[in-house]
Amino acid sequence: MSQISKFPQGLHAEVVENGGNFSVGERQLLCIARALLQEAKVRLPLQSGLEEPQRTIQEAFRGCTVLVIAHHVTTVLNCDRILVMGNGKVVEFDRPEVLQKQPGSLFAALLTTAHSSPS
Repeated sequence: MSQISKFPQGLHAEVVENGGNFSVGERQLLCIARALLQEAKVRLPLQSGLEEPQRTIQEAFRGCTVLVIAHHVTTVLNCDRILVMGNGKVVEFDRPEVLQKQPGSLFAALLTTAHSSPS
């Protein structure tokens, strides 16, 4: 996260409405860096599937509960547990490897669709 030091105000850099003054990756790095300085036991990063921030989150927040809201289903494959919701209700909750093998699993269907869709 050496890129943070390149910002004129470092971690105190202002992010304008809709984040227009930073790229998506820069905003993610800034948010992760700020979160690392806090000592909260529960983290709520919003991930967009970018691998570098994902690796950083996994390493830096080891020992914390991390709630991941992902736009890409493959982003959550390394999580300990997956909670799948449908119409505002919990429809599945288990380890990713269990849900992938479960007949009729919505999570497994989402993965199949993700793997068959062109990138």
